[in-house]
Amino acid sequence: MSAQQLAKAELVIAGETIAVQFNPVSLQVEITNSASPQGGSGATTQVATQSSAKMNLELLFDTSSSGEDVRNKTRPLRATVRAPDQSSGTSSEAGAAFVPPHIVFQWGTFMFAGIADSYRETLDFFSADGVPLRAQVALALKEQPNEFTALERPNPRGAASANAFQVPSELQGLSGAAGVASMGGDLRAARAIAGANGEVSLRFGGAKTLSVEAGIQLREPVGFVAEGSVSVSAPALRFDASRLTTKQPGNRLATDVGAGFSIDGRALPQSPSGLRSDVGQNKPLSARLRFDA
Repeated sequence: MSAQQLAKAELVIAGETIAVQFNPVSLQVEITNSASPQGGSGATTQVATQSSAKMNLELLFDTSSSGEDVRNKTRPLRATVRAPDQSSGTSSEAGAAFVPPHIVFQWGTFMFAGIADSYRETLDFFSADGVPLRAQVALALKEQPNEFTALERPNPRGAASANAFQVPSELQGLSGAAGVASMGGDLRAARAIAGANGEVSLRFGGAKTLSVEAGIQLREPVGFVAEGSVSVSAPALRFDASRLTTKQPGNRLATDVGAGFSIDGRALPQSPSGLRSDVGQNKPLSARLRFDA
């Protein structure tokens, strides 16, 4: 059996693709809301007037094998926060405004688009004659207004498959991908559902219909091995597509813990005829899901 090919992360800066030397260890995505009170003086109800997203990542560059100045590798990233002539140490034309380039970071199914908000470069290894050979770059990307891209790249496959089915009409008022994932038994499936449809929000769908490819597999996060060879991993995903296709008595859907809830969100006891979840750690969805917005 051939070894699985490692997916390399890449940055697309102003249309030019730059492959990273080493994949980042982790990515940090922060989404914030700007809220304002509604209803006059003394009102406590607030609404989100604006949402913004920011992503932080660290990249390592090393040229110790070639002896080249590592800053030649990091220069394209440094130029995302200041004009190239400023990056080289010369003064820019007086009064010229710097327009940061559009950046897309993509790694497998993950994608984030925006502009550089900050750049920090740490040089921590030098040659005997003082040439920097290793750099740790901390880059923060900030979404541009009205350009936030789904955190998961859309599934490139085409039209609905022959076994596509409609989610019951009682569920059409759900809150987007998050609602479907919740009804299916595991909110962690929301990102995969939204990503497969290219949705911006996990709660509010922009498309007329929301669907999930049959080939998408909901996997638990990869476990890590601690010192002493003790394996630690997250609980198995409990998403069950069958919950979205069969109506419960009294317009209820089953949950994981012997209870149900009505369409208005109230918790109800589990019906004897309620559905049971077939739990698996690596179970592909058996069909393509769709509901009308």
